[in-house]
Amino acid sequence: MSARHVPDVDRLAENQRRIERWHGTGDVDALWPEVAATDRRAAQAEVRATAEAVLRSAPELPALDASQVQHVRALGVAGFSSGMGALLGWWIDTGLIVASDPVRELLAGHLEHGRRRRSILEAALVRVVRAMRGRGVEPIVLKGMHVGSVYFPESGTRPAADIDLLVEPSQRGAATTALRAAGFVETRRTRYAARSEWRPSDQAPTVHSLELDHADNPWAVDLHTSLDRWYFRGLRRGLGDEAFHDTCELSVAGETVRALSEPYLTAFLALHASHDLVKMQLVRLVELVLVIRARGDGFDWDRFVALTGRTSTARFTYPALWLAEILVPGTVSPAVLEAGKRSSTARTGRVLAEVVAADMGALSFRTLDNKLMWADGPRELLLNASELVVPSDDGALVAPPRLYWRGLRTLARGVFARRSARDEEADQRRRSSSM
Repeated sequence: MSARHVPDVDRLAENQRRIERWHGTGDVDALWPEVAATDRRAAQAEVRATAEAVLRSAPELPALDASQVQHVRALGVAGFSSGMGALLGWWIDTGLIVASDPVRELLAGHLEHGRRRRSILEAALVRVVRAMRGRGVEPIVLKGMHVGSVYFPESGTRPAADIDLLVEPSQRGAATTALRAAGFVETRRTRYAARSEWRPSDQAPTVHSLELDHADNPWAVDLHTSLDRWYFRGLRRGLGDEAFHDTCELSVAGETVRALSEPYLTAFLALHASHDLVKMQLVRLVELVLVIRARGDGFDWDRFVALTGRTSTARFTYPALWLAEILVPGTVSPAVLEAGKRSSTARTGRVLAEVVAADMGALSFRTLDNKLMWADGPRELLLNASELVVPSDDGALVAPPRLYWRGLRTLARGVFARRSARDEEADQRRRSSSM
């Protein structure tokens, strides 16, 4: 029996089971068993082509003209998984793309939920910011709550799973006190508390939909005390402490808040989008294009290069910048791309090819290349490989047994895939030599 024909309680429980299967297997298709994988991937290709046409100002209006039920549903899933559903709905509503009636109705629902969810998150952001200010903390708004308010055509067209806030390490105690007073409970933190998650105490952890960014899906406040990204034990990179002081102001729901200035904004977005390419969402690349192009020819790439050079983050920002350039040529400075490519590993190039082949969407499985793409040199490779067997979190051993087995499966799958590829290449060489 499909989820459409069971009571809501059963449907919500089924959503949770699917999420657990996805986490346990790493197979993204486990989230939508009723949608054929071929249909979902074809829909992802349509979403990518549509985004490219709009962002490149194609002379002909792109069209989403699916009419069969299974194809319309696949398009909705692709809109959700890519983070593009609400933006596609807005583009249809404003005449930038044309769509069949079923698609128009479907994506209008994505836009409606995007607007409602954004309203909920903006009200919560204002409440949290005021609570923190009452304790002498001035947080910096990160990611979706920033770029959606400034760079997207309407704030509700940029989905946000969480409210991301950055505070100085010395103010973490005051910030957490403010969150507790505002009705939040801590649900997770990294070993060194560089990041912690806080959920509203009255919120049920119930995922209402896996096919659109439902207004009532759970959300949290992600509290950061640095812009660092953790890759594996022994390797961490960030943008330094100057980011706390190089900020700008923006208005969210009538409240003036702080946000990252350039080049920190673009560097952080690229760092974030590049971090876990297996979970790539097209909207992260679209937002990079929108943020960079907002300054026209005035984007200061020299400052960007200086920042990534000073913080040794060129190879960690390169993947997302390269993908953004593939999406919309002329977006990123060639010198920046060349510097990033020189500092990257061969594995990074192979993973990027997989992401492009997946039309800038999530990969079905986490390959060995994907797990080891950041390792440069024997020492880093050894440390990175150890993560596949004994995962860590800021250096702490945190994984339950099922994650150890998942790591071993990833390692075995990667080794098998590489051997199969080598065997196939050898067979091709033998066939060629015999001709």
